[in-house]
Amino acid sequence: EDISLPLEEGVYPFLYAACCDEVGLVPMKKHVGIDPTAARSAFELNSNNKPFNAMLDSGALVCSSLYRYSASPSDKFRSLQRDIELLAGGRRTSFSQADYIRKKAEAYDIQAIAHFLQSENALDTTVDCDMVVDFLLQSQCILVNTEVASAIAATLAKGGKSPRDGRRALSKDAVRATLTIMLGAGMDYNSGRWASNIGEPAKCTSNGLISTVLSGKFGLALYCPRAPDGSNFMPYTYGFF
Repeated sequence: EDISLPLEEGVYPFLYAACCDEVGLVPMKKHVGIDPTAARSAFELNSNNKPFNAMLDSGALVCSSLYRYSASPSDKFRSLQRDIELLAGGRRTSFSQADYIRKKAEAYDIQAIAHFLQSENALDTTVDCDMVVDFLLQSQCILVNTEVASAIAATLAKGGKSPRDGRRALSKDAVRATLTIMLGAGMDYNSGRWASNIGEPAKCTSNGLISTVLSGKFGLALYCPRAPDGSNFMPYTYGFF
C-alpha cells in the first residue's frame, strides 16, 4: 500500500525551477550557484558569496525568499502547493500539521543558516528571516505519495509538460537548469557516485524518498526508509509514471 510522506528536501528542485521561471535563469545565477556541492559546512558559500546550489538548505532558503516575492506568506504557500499539483498532472496533495509543528520546534539549524546568509548579504537583507524559514518548513511538509512523486518526475522528464493532462507547469529552460543541478547535487554526498553509476537526475530526501528523472521518457519514485537498526535501506514502495 502506498503511503503519504512529507516532501522534505524533495521540494527544493521545484522551488528552484519555479524561481527560474519567475525571476529568470540569468538573474537566478546571481542568487544561487549551479555547482556540485563542495561545502564542508552549511555555513560555507562559493567564491561569489552565494550558496553552491539550490539542492542545499542554504540555496533552498534563498529560493524561498525569491518565490512569489511580493505575496503574503499564506498566498506563497497556496501558490506552491498549486504549482506542485500542476506538476503532478492535477493530483492533489495535502499538508502535515504534525510534521510542521515538529520541524518548527527543532528549526534552530535552518534558522541559523538563514541569519548567516543574511549577514553575508547572500539573502536579501530586507526580508524577514523567520518568514523565509517558516515558508520553507511548510513547503517541506506538503504530503505526497510515490505515485504523485513519480508523476512530478515524469513532468520534468517531459520538459515541464505533464504527460497526464498535457498542461505545461514549467518552461523547458527551467527544467533543463533544474535537472542539471539534480544530476550534480541531488543525491547529496552520493551525487558523484549516482551520476557515475546511474547517470540520471535525481533527488533524495532525509525520510527515504528518491525521485529519478529519465529525460524524455518517464519518472520514477522510490520510498526506502531506514531499517530499524539504521544500517540499511528497506525498499518499501515505488511509483512509476
